Parts: sequence; structure tokens; C-alpha cells
Amino acid sequence: FLIDYFWKKMKTTNFQPVLKRTDKPGDTPETGIPQLHIHELGISYGNKKVLTGFSLVAAAGAICQLKTKSGSGKTTLLKLIAGMLRQSSGTIRRIHIHSTGFSFQDQRLIPHLTVEQNIAFALNTFPVLNISQHQKLALLLHRTGLTEHRNKLPDELSGGEQQRVNVARALVAEPGLLLLDEPLTGLDAGLKLQLLQLLKDEIQSNKAVVIWAT
Repeated sequence: FLIDYFWKKMKTTNFQPVLKRTDKPGDTPETGIPQLHIHELGISYGNKKVLTGFSLVAAAGAICQLKTKSGSGKTTLLKLIAGMLRQSSGTIRRIHIHSTGFSFQDQRLIPHLTVEQNIAFALNTFPVLNISQHQKLALLLHRTGLTEHRNKLPDELSGGEQQRVNVARALVAEPGLLLLDEPLTGLDAGLKLQLLQLLKDEIQSNKAVVIWAT
């Protein structure tokens, strides 16, 4: 999962790409109904079993909520589904899922990238964006209230602003699979309502499979 990989690699580097625009149309997304099939999924660390026997079948538009106590393995499950971890047992099948969006619990913003660069980093054409990608980026900056912060670095933002960047990055590629790890944590009531409406609109528009940990 590239965001996680580069977040770890680039914390100590000074990487400063420049967003570029191309008038070429984007690739045609894969057609078909996004589906996620999980069967008897499990993972262990040494002799400790973190997750055992988890199964799920979900299709486009489904919102699956993981609501359990802290430390029960929700984040581990999301990382398994994203391909960031390798399971010890079971299978994960992603059908007609062209991309995955992940809103991390710990945000994982790349420190040397600006707000708009961090959001656009989730696009597979980064740092070159076509017209529709530029429009999507501008829309998400507007709807998350980050337009005036677009050229700031993460350490110049409040915790709530960083969380909004994290959510926008998960949405920018219009993914077929959306993984949300406590995306509204640390936000005041007004911002929670604002982001809930954004997430609702994006989920309805993109017909994604959504796994939401709370």
C-alpha cells in the first residue's frame, strides 16, 4: 500500500514534487460491480492470535461497520483488506475494485508535502493530474474547508485539519473500496456533520464497498 510505504520512507527526506496538469483524459475505470469477498480470515503474531475466522461478503453501496472495543483488531483487519499485512489464513477477493481509499486512524500525512499534494498523492498518476482529477481535488478541498490551507504543510495544521486531509485523500481517487478507521475522531460536532455529509455523498456517488471502524 503505497501511502503507508512512502509515509514511512519520506519522514526523513525532503521530497518536494510539483503538481502538474495534463489535458489528456483519464483512464476508463474498470467496469463491473465492486465486490469484496472475505473467507475465514486470520492473522497471528507468533503464538498470539489477533484475528480468527472472519468472513464477509459485501457489494457496491454496502456500508459495513466494525464496532468493537479498542484493541480488538479492527485496524489490523483494515490493513489486511488493504494488502498492507499478509494474513495467516483465509482469503480476500477484490472483484472489480480499481482502487482502495484508506482513512488512517493516525493520519499518516507525508510531512514534506502540502495539503493538496498529500490529497493528490493517492492518485496513481501523481504528480500529474488530468482535468477531472484537478476538479475532484478542488471539490474536496472546498467541501472539507481546506481550500485556504492547500499550500500548508501538515505541521502547520491543527489536528482536525490534518484529519480532514486524511479523509479527502481517501476519497480523491473515487475508490471502489473505502476503508475508514475512526475517520471522525477528534473533530467537533459541526465538522463531524460536515464530513458525514461528504462521506454520504461520495459513497452514494461512487457505489463503493465501505468498511467503517468505530
